[in-house]
Amino acid sequence: MSKHLLTAAGAAMLLGIRERTVQKLVRSKKIPHLILPTGDIRFCADDLLRWATSFKQPGEKTMLTDAEVCEQMMSPRLYERSRTILTLCQEAGMPHLAQDCIANAAMSADDVRKTLFDALCAKFGGNTVV
Repeated sequence: MSKHLLTAAGAAMLLGIRERTVQKLVRSKKIPHLILPTGDIRFCADDLLRWATSFKQPGEKTMLTDAEVCEQMMSPRLYERSRTILTLCQEAGMPHLAQDCIANAAMSADDVRKTLFDALCAKFGGNTVV
């Protein structure tokens, strides 16, 4: 199971569908999801990828890696951007920031680096650079 859970927006981005479609699939219990004690709905990326690949067409490969599924579902530019942001956040020890950074389409890798730097400075009591 992956370490981090996705919101409906994150699940929609991963699957390449609209958030409204994800919510409809949850209501009809057709997509794997978790209901937290707070009532919030979350999704495990690994479960979603397995679910998505279960709809393969005859003649398609039977087993795809998570990376292959993501690559096929996203445009190459979006996939590369998401992978870069996730890597930056993981290397900074703050993978929980990746989803918000990926969801903000206006954020560049440099913007993510600055956000991570500011978050690390705040965490360790340092000063941010202006």
